[in-house]
Amino acid sequence: MRISRYLLFFFCSFVLTGIFRWFALKVDLVDIPTSRSSHRKPTPRGGGIAVVITFILGSWTLFIFGEIPAKEFYGVVLSSGIIALVGLYDDYHSLPALSRLAVHLVVSSLAVFFLFLTPVVPLFSMKIHLEWVGMVMLVVSLTWMLNLYNFMDGIDGIAGVEAITTSLSVLFLLWIHGRESCYMAWLGVLSVSVGGFLIWNWPPAKIFMGDACSGFLGYIMGVFALLTSSDKGVNVWTWGILLGIFIIDATLTLVQRIINRENVTQAHRCHAYQILARRFGSHKKITMTVCAVNLCWLLPFALLSVFFENYSILFLLFSYTPILLFFWRTGAGKKNI
Repeated sequence: MRISRYLLFFFCSFVLTGIFRWFALKVDLVDIPTSRSSHRKPTPRGGGIAVVITFILGSWTLFIFGEIPAKEFYGVVLSSGIIALVGLYDDYHSLPALSRLAVHLVVSSLAVFFLFLTPVVPLFSMKIHLEWVGMVMLVVSLTWMLNLYNFMDGIDGIAGVEAITTSLSVLFLLWIHGRESCYMAWLGVLSVSVGGFLIWNWPPAKIFMGDACSGFLGYIMGVFALLTSSDKGVNVWTWGILLGIFIIDATLTLVQRIINRENVTQAHRCHAYQILARRFGSHKKITMTVCAVNLCWLLPFALLSVFFENYSILFLLFSYTPILLFFWRTGAGKKNI
């Protein structure tokens, strides 16, 4: 795919985000700060729909030029489009948590079974093939991935930085491992689609992403993780390493709130990244730290997991341990102040 196309999609995302910002201000689609918010000023939201539109347009371009197979194109675009539409509706009219979760489970199920995603999971000398029972686990994992990404979209720029660093890291790993495939071009489209939006969302944000995009991004990266694992390119452990900060913070916070018998569907601000943003009085510092950790700590472990695939789970555990301990000490799930 030519560089000019990537620049075009970047520009498309940037312009569309500006248009949606104008529209959000016009119809008063604005987040008003509350005691549970991590921002201080009223800010328009829903700008992430520009990412969704740009990604779908870019995917369609890849499809018509024969760079991605029809089955993957329709499976990914249609299912992710439904996730985005549900999120968009939730941005304007709040959906009950259980109704939203039910839709997520159904769409994840349809995607997994339609694409017949059966990734090979390396575990030391074994190669575990996830078939029917494993596919149920994949549905649950994919649903959790899209929801945890939504939970982690709480300060300026963090969700965009996570998406860009992860997608470009996987693209790099596919290239360096000699596993060039359609997913490289697809990941490139995803990164520039997010990049155009991130210009507007960079701290201090001029517009927020909204549920239409945050869940969409988590879902897309979850599907790509299964696709590249099924293609024997980049395994699920490697994706888990690269998404470590989001997975650890969201999961630890949820578990801690369950232990505390809190209402897990209620809005809060006790994720580690939210606590740290308040402690340092800066969204930018935390977002840039996430970027640095992703590239300087998690990416090297991800690289090792590609070249020494049988020991991928060990590299995941090594990379997770200090982050988990740090988030625990920070008070993830406990300090909602």
